[in-house]
Amino acid sequence: MKRYFLLNNSLYYFNFKVTGLFVMLYFCCINFCSAQDSLKIAYQKSNSEEEKVSTGLRYLEEIMFKEPELTLLISDSLVDILNEQNSTIGLAELYTISGSTAWHMGDLKKSTAFYKQSYSIHTKENQQQEAVSDLNNISYNYFESGNYTLALLYLDTALTIGKKLNDPESLSITNTYIGQVNVKLKKYSLAIKYYNESLLYFRKRGKLKNVAIVYNNLGNIYLEQNKFDSALYWFNMSFDFSTARDFDKEIATAASNAGLAYLDKKEYSKAETMLLQAFKKYESSGNDVYLVVVCTNLIRLYNETNKPDKAQQYVQRGELLAAATDSYEPLVNLYKSLSKFYEKTGEYKKAYLYSENQLQYADSLANENTQRIQNEMTSRFETESLNDKISLLTNTNKLKDAEIEKKKARQNLFIAIGLAALIIIVLLFYVLRSKNKTQKQLETKNLIIENSLQERGVLLKEIHHRVKNNLQIISSLLSLQGGYGNTVSTEELIKQSESRIKSMALIHEKLYQSESLKEINLSEYLDSFLEQLANLLFFKEKNISYTIDVEKLSLDIDRLVPLGLIMNELVTNAVKHGFKNKQSGKITISGKRNGEQFMIQVTDNGEGMPTNFSIEKANSLGIRLIKGLANQIKARVSIESEPGSTSFSIVLQA
Repeated sequence: MKRYFLLNNSLYYFNFKVTGLFVMLYFCCINFCSAQDSLKIAYQKSNSEEEKVSTGLRYLEEIMFKEPELTLLISDSLVDILNEQNSTIGLAELYTISGSTAWHMGDLKKSTAFYKQSYSIHTKENQQQEAVSDLNNISYNYFESGNYTLALLYLDTALTIGKKLNDPESLSITNTYIGQVNVKLKKYSLAIKYYNESLLYFRKRGKLKNVAIVYNNLGNIYLEQNKFDSALYWFNMSFDFSTARDFDKEIATAASNAGLAYLDKKEYSKAETMLLQAFKKYESSGNDVYLVVVCTNLIRLYNETNKPDKAQQYVQRGELLAAATDSYEPLVNLYKSLSKFYEKTGEYKKAYLYSENQLQYADSLANENTQRIQNEMTSRFETESLNDKISLLTNTNKLKDAEIEKKKARQNLFIAIGLAALIIIVLLFYVLRSKNKTQKQLETKNLIIENSLQERGVLLKEIHHRVKNNLQIISSLLSLQGGYGNTVSTEELIKQSESRIKSMALIHEKLYQSESLKEINLSEYLDSFLEQLANLLFFKEKNISYTIDVEKLSLDIDRLVPLGLIMNELVTNAVKHGFKNKQSGKITISGKRNGEQFMIQVTDNGEGMPTNFSIEKANSLGIRLIKGLANQIKARVSIESEPGSTSFSIVLQA
């Protein structure tokens, strides 16, 4: 009997000698139940021990996952009979059933002990394929308990035997297991190597679902390393492969993972398409754990794209699913997304509560990982101890004095007792210290969240104040523009006002997209600003090109609004006057830091300024605006002009 699992994505298959297949029809279900009842009656009415063992083994295979406690009770009674009959093969099969039952009950230690008994018998009877199955099952239990060193030790033995047998079935499973363990150990190159080996064997056996699973596992390796394009290659491979064969569960898994990769790449449209497909598939299958994962990513998607109405339905669904889920990692991410959603919608109390839940589950997850690490350290110690004992046994022939051995044994016992006491004391100290540390961390995090919420309230008031100031600036600009209305057409007045207002609006757009709500990156702002102004002033139609080369500098809104208006005036004047009689033109904006100052230059290859032009004496609206706005941000403005080139320089404090 074999129990194989493909880790990651929770896709698996069972292969039992006597096990019912998926029950699809009502009458098949009746036949299955009738067969189980018949086996129960046959077992209870067995007239001989041979018959009792034969029917008992078949009966246990039918009920082991439905009635695990009863399975282990009956198993205990059959062990004695099989020992009396000296039926080693029957005992091995019984231990395998008991191992699978204990695994189903979550008792990994007992499950491992049963599988080791089965492995011992299969090895003595030279039943190599069954022995490999036992080794794979033992390694899976060590993997689940976090003992990766022991898991690899048994998998290495399974791989060696499997290669000697040239058995594709066992080799495909063993290679997959080794790949998964190496993922946990973050040895990604080795993981990829063993996954590719398993692909060869799965294809050879025609196990196409498992091929789709391994494609997905390869994608997860690259996703863990933030190599999104490589990850998407494998996720899309799995998705297309599964879609062509109607593998619903594999389609859902690939779509969910691809959606997350697109989300991390900020390709929101593609992320939404994939995540909605995954949600639909998981919803129809009733898989709550994976629905939590997809809901979390959909909430995050709509938070990042500012679509609270769409996020709302998945928030409600996520809250319902959270009550029915006990898996720490998905809940940590869900509560993080819910906290961000309610923070965005202004429901700060709920945001705080979910943030607190996130911290609580994150701590539980950290404790779980700590336990896994402790188990791994224990397994390494056990492995080293085993090697030490083997070396000691090879030298015991030299020790002939039994009394010396006895004395050493006593000494070792006392040392062991002393060490055990010391370890217990250290562990108690560590637990108490950890608890106090965790409590302090929770208090600190809660204080940070509370301060953050207060800060955002203050920032919201500040934003209203800034909007008021900007509206006053717009009013002043329109008033100044009106004073020059006799010399400029109404259409041009409107266009000039439009470009100035848009330069201010763009700042607010960048501000609410920024995480800090205080400062904006100047280079990013200028990229968007020039793109917007190019459309408004028809750069393409006038054959005007532009380049931007500005070093990183973050400015608050009080300095960026005037600076944005200055840039608007300089670029507009260059297009309007500098390229008036030219077939093409180029505008260059550069910015460099010089100590505590930052100089921005706007250069064009237009006709140049008049020879007697002086910025101090000029009285046009544009120049007046530039000088006034420069004074407002305490900046110096200068100009260098010659035929074919004009360069304005603005120097401000960095």
